[in-house]
Amino acid sequence: MLRLQVGVNNNATNMEENIILKIFKDYWSQITLLIGVLGFFVKIIIDRIIRLHEIKIKSLHSEKVEAFKILYGVFMTYSTIIYQYKARLFLSYAEQSSFYEEINKIYSTFNSSVLHTQILLTEQKAEALRHMQKQLNDIYYKVATLDSEKKAEGFSSDHMLIMTDIDNFFEKELPTIKSKIEDLIRNEIGVKLK
Repeated sequence: MLRLQVGVNNNATNMEENIILKIFKDYWSQITLLIGVLGFFVKIIIDRIIRLHEIKIKSLHSEKVEAFKILYGVFMTYSTIIYQYKARLFLSYAEQSSFYEEINKIYSTFNSSVLHTQILLTEQKAEALRHMQKQLNDIYYKVATLDSEKKAEGFSSDHMLIMTDIDNFFEKELPTIKSKIEDLIRNEIGVKLK
């Protein structure tokens, strides 16, 4: 009885194989056409997925380029205007009123540009950018504090030490920060130097 069942299973398997072979034999051209059409549609779908991915990458890259262009421009303006602010400490308040509005606007633009740009960076690079932002803002705060205290009390020897710190920043640290920002931009945008 056991042999009979095995034989029946072999017969059923052979019949299925025969049916499949008969279908392939009789309808081979239709099957080939169907496989070709399915392959064509799979190719179209894969090409579309790849194209959408390329578009996303290109738009992200152009977003980074634009963000870095704005950041660098605002950085240069911000560092220049802080330097001008320091130089204007000896002018009267009336001569500087529009300058205060301008520096506050650039301060806000710089900080919002850093916020926007750091979203596009890895955490490590964003942290480096925030550190550079902090260094520049610290100098701005020193100059602004010096300006406020000058109006209230005039210049003292402590103020002259702060002025020396500010001068050292512009002479030594600012070029380093500028170089770091340029390197960051080159690395993120993919510019290779010789």
